[in-house]
Amino acid sequence: MRILFSSTPAHGHLLPLVPLERAARRAGHVTAFLTHGSVADVVAPAEVLSAGATLGEALAEVQRRTGADASTDMSPSTRAEST
Repeated sequence: MRILFSSTPAHGHLLPLVPLERAARRAGHVTAFLTHGSVADVVAPAEVLSAGATLGEALAEVQRRTGADASTDMSPSTRAEST
């Protein structure tokens, strides 16, 4: 089976997936992560299919759109914008 793990390029989102990916790979499945290439070292040796913006770029875009700092403001409107 081929399994694709997808996440934003943030440690808190990626790290919980790493044990699942490793277990799947040990069980003989072909695995990869779909995330920004800048975090490839976090999930190594898994393959990374690079896509999307860096975490910094995504947070900057949320701030541009809403004026809020999504790294500290978790109000419903900011949270909805950053997902």
